Amino acid sequence: TKDATAFIDLPKMISTNGDWTMLYRIAPSPRETLFDAWKKYRSRSQYSYGQMVDLQTKQTTSTGQAHAMLQAVMVNDQDGFKGIWSWTKSQLQWRVQDRLFASAWVSGTIGNDHNKTSADGDIAIALLLAAHTWDRPEYAEAAQEIINSLWEASVVEVNDRYYMLPHNAISARRYENKYLLNPSYFSPAWYRVFAQADPENDWLALADDTYKTLTDITNFSVARDGLPPNWIALDDTTGSLSSAQTYFA
Repeated sequence: TKDATAFIDLPKMISTNGDWTMLYRIAPSPRETLFDAWKKYRSRSQYSYGQMVDLQTKQTTSTGQAHAMLQAVMVNDQDGFKGIWSWTKSQLQWRVQDRLFASAWVSGTIGNDHNKTSADGDIAIALLLAAHTWDRPEYAEAAQEIINSLWEASVVEVNDRYYMLPHNAISARRYENKYLLNPSYFSPAWYRVFAQADPENDWLALADDTYKTLTDITNFSVARDGLPPNWIALDDTTGSLSSAQTYFA
């Protein structure tokens, strides 16, 4: 009716027919939410013990493995981290010239033997975090090897400025005097952490130089709407930047 109400005692939640209604308020917990999301991701994407598979491409990449390692340590999943790192180390860290990782695994074998420095750096950071979180010095030792290899294989100095290449220097070179750069592969915050693990190399200078390079790339003539292009060519003598479009035509 017009003046009817569902409750005769609203504070006590007593309804008109005498039934009780009880409401529960669940306190938000970001950690629980993240862990639940992580478990769902693992159930969908983990092909075998430690191998993560992209649901669209059906491939396993060093980037995907790196992101999974970072997620595992962030939600304190020590067993999950151990499995992902074990698979990554045994299947992708095969290069005899360094301790970096093949970037793709397809149909049970290496699909791309070039390393991807953004993934290499993420794996190293995940290992350092895991070493600190769970007091596992062997993870720190593994990270040290990767960090040293990153500097030796993928950092170049051109005209008094350091650059992190997207791959090792041999793979990143195009024609006689050009390197390819990809700003999305830069991780200057990671480089500051690497400086503590690898004081023999000047990671702090690389971090500072990376911000300078990002500014130069953003102001580069082919940039659109203030956003840098995916790929830039770096002259290995002068340090000048130019379009890399010709290498992908």
